Order: sequence, then C-alpha cells, then structure tokens
Amino acid sequence: MTAPDTTPDRRNDSVTYLNTSAFTLCLVPYLLKRKRVVGRAGYEPLPLEVEPGLSRPLPTAEILPPLTIRETRDLAIIFCFLWFIANWTLNVALDYTSVASATILSSTSGLFTLAIGRIFKVEILTVVKFGAVILSFTGVVLVSLSDSSSSPLLEPNNLLLGDIMALISAIVYALYVTLLKVRIRIESRVDMQLFFGFVGLFNVLTCWVVGVVLHVSGVEPFELPTSSAVIKAILINMFFTLSSDYIYLIAMLKTTPLVVTVGLSLTIPLAVIGDLLLGRAVKGMVFLGALLVIFSFVMVGLDDARLRSIELDNDTATLLPKESRRRSGGHEPSVKLGKRSFAVQDNAVEHVHIGGAIDASGSEILQSLSVAEKHPVLKKKEKIQAKHDAFLQRLETSSSPYSKSHARRLKRKAKEQIANGLGDMQSAIEALDQDIPTLVEQSRMSAEEVPQRKQHLKPGMVGEGKKAPLSKSQRKRALYV
Repeated sequence: MTAPDTTPDRRNDSVTYLNTSAFTLCLVPYLLKRKRVVGRAGYEPLPLEVEPGLSRPLPTAEILPPLTIRETRDLAIIFCFLWFIANWTLNVALDYTSVASATILSSTSGLFTLAIGRIFKVEILTVVKFGAVILSFTGVVLVSLSDSSSSPLLEPNNLLLGDIMALISAIVYALYVTLLKVRIRIESRVDMQLFFGFVGLFNVLTCWVVGVVLHVSGVEPFELPTSSAVIKAILINMFFTLSSDYIYLIAMLKTTPLVVTVGLSLTIPLAVIGDLLLGRAVKGMVFLGALLVIFSFVMVGLDDARLRSIELDNDTATLLPKESRRRSGGHEPSVKLGKRSFAVQDNAVEHVHIGGAIDASGSEILQSLSVAEKHPVLKKKEKIQAKHDAFLQRLETSSSPYSKSHARRLKRKAKEQIANGLGDMQSAIEALDQDIPTLVEQSRMSAEEVPQRKQHLKPGMVGEGKKAPLSKSQRKRALYV
C-alpha cells in the first residue's frame, strides 16, 4: 500500500478568489431591475412605522440618508480586501496547523469583535456579553479538542505560522464586520445586491495580482482543476459562500456584530444534531461544548434585546411631552370621563352679553358650553420669537438692571446726565452774575430820571391818607347828611 499524501493542497488563493468572484453575479439582478424600472431615483427604503401617541417616527434612520452608488462603491472596495484577507489567512492556517488549533484561534473573533465594537461605539460592553463570549469560546475549545483527539487528519508542518494566520483571520474578521456596522448602521440604507456585486467586481479586477505574486514566488502555484469532482466542489462552495455571506451581513445589520459572531458558532450544535439524527455516537465533551455555545448565544440575544428596549424607551421619552412622560406608567382610571374646559387663557378677555341667551333652550346652552374653543397652535419658532419679543419689551419698560454690566451702564449714564445738568446750571449762574450789575445800574438811573409826583389831596375825601384829616365843618356836614 502507498502511504497517504500528507502534503497540503495549497490552492487557498484560487479558492478564495473564485468564492469572492461569485459575488459579481449579484450585479445581474440589480442591472435588470435598474433597466426595467425607468425613472426611479435611487434606492427607496420602506417607510418607518409610527408608534401610537407619537407625532413622528422614532429616531432610527430618519437622519441617516441611504448610501449613494458612489458611497456603496467606496465601502465595497475596503470590504473586498478585508474579506479576502480574512478568508485567505484562515485557509492558509488550515494547511499549516491542526484543525483544532485553527478553529480555536478563529473563534477568538468574538472577543475581538466585542473589543473593537466597544471602541467604535457599536457595542455596549456588559458582564453578560463578556461572559457569553467566554462560554462560547469554551464550548468551541471542548469540541475542537475532542475531535482532534479522536480523528487526526494531517500532521501540521508549521504550527507557529498556522496559528498566526488563524489569529490574523479572527482580527481582520472583527475589523470588517465592525466597519460595516459603523458605515451602514441599518439594512435599509444599503442595496445589498449592489454592494455584493461591487465586492465581487473589485475582487475580479484587483485580487488576481495576489495569485500572480504567490505563483511567481513559488508559495502557491496556480493550477487549473483537472477533475469534474473538483469543479463541482468549487461551484457548490461558491454558491454556499455567496448565500451564507449575504444572509450573514443582513443579520448583522439588523442586530449587532457580536450577535452574529457568536451565532456563527451554532454550526457546532447543528452538527451534533445531525450526528444524532444519523445515529452516530456523540462524546460527552462535544455535547457539553454544544450546550455552552447555545447558552452563550441565548445570553447575547437576550442582553441585546434588553439594551435595545432601553434605548427605545429613552428615544420615546425624548419625543413625548413632559406631561405625558410624567403620567406614563401611572394608574389608569377604569372609566375615562369627558373633559370640559370653561377657563380662559391668561391675559385674555371674555366678553359676555347679558341676556343674550334668554330665548335659548337648556340643551342649546349646554351644547355651547361643551364645545371647546380652538386656540391657534403656535409653532416652536413662533413661540421662541414671542418669548424673545416679550423679553425685550420687559427690558425696555423696566428700569431695574438685569445684569452687572447693565447696572454699570445705567450708573455711567446717570452720572453723565447729572454732569451735563450741573454744567448748564453753572453757565446760567455765570450769565446772571454778569447781567445783575448792569440791570441794577439801569434801574437806578431810570429811578433818578423820573420825578416823583406830589399827591394833592382833595378836601372831603375820606380815607385818602393820614396827612390831611377832616375839618370840623366837614365832619358836621358829614354827620348831618
């Protein structure tokens, strides 16, 4: 018998290149749809649902416009190279190290995803998430060690290089999955067919250079497949790679990078279920590892749902008015009575015509009272302008200062007014001092020029003066009369 060939099949670049090139097929339905729908201006996301009691939809993507074709193209270029590196390094790691080591080191992507996501603020670091990642890693380790001890395949020829490649694959995977979440945020912002089509197109146009370099250097010689079985295997691998990555990225955009990263480890319990259905024996260590992986995925999912509900409650609280926020969650009465408002607004005048409803019936009066007056609803900008005008009017009418600088300005203005008044008084006094001597001199001269007239008293006039009293004969005549 001939010994089995333990030389690794180094066609990693060719397999990775063909798998990524399959993404170009996504451009075909996009171009057909673009040609069929004429006049459609870009991608149109579905309208957001509005919660009852809110006047506008919740703030999820209303401030984030959809990605344009240019932005989708630029993002696809970066993703293409990161995706190619992550898959190529993992395939190389399987050639140089054991399957168990490569699987264990690649499963550390959960830790890197949590750390990088926390740096870029797309993940919230909690104890539950950290514990779930550790449990998932422990389950992968148990399953990998059990499989490696039971069925060794190839002897590794360079453990260090293979381990380094597996670790690089985990880090690059965490980088590109976090990059997509940071740039896209939600699934409705990007056309996935266009994005994957660009990824495959840029892979076809650029990544062939890597194959040429590896072929010329002798690291990985290029060879065409010689058997139909290899061609079928490559085509099946391309189909499943395209479909799985497409679904995987949509799930990541709808949840978080950590949820889908831990969810990738669910292949272990699914494989265990398949072995049980086929009647194969399953070791206890493998069964325990599968349970740990399932439990870790449930923990991450529940914690992510809890954080999303808290964020949704906070966003809803910012949209609701203060009165609604204060009464939300309180006791609701069993019977809701109709509210009737009879009060008028502040600073409003209500004109009442006495005797105007003397001929109206009681039902008409009650109906007129139950109809609430519709007051004009002011917009936010109008309210702000009204408050501003009222504030300026209050400042103009009030004499009290509203700040220290205003008080200093008022004192300075008062001092200037007093100083100006004192200057006017001083100039008036000086003018009087100059005019008084001249006026006195003029009055004295006029008094000297006018001769004093001597008053001549007529006899018989009573009360004309004390200098000439009446004579006896005048008094007698006055008494007889």
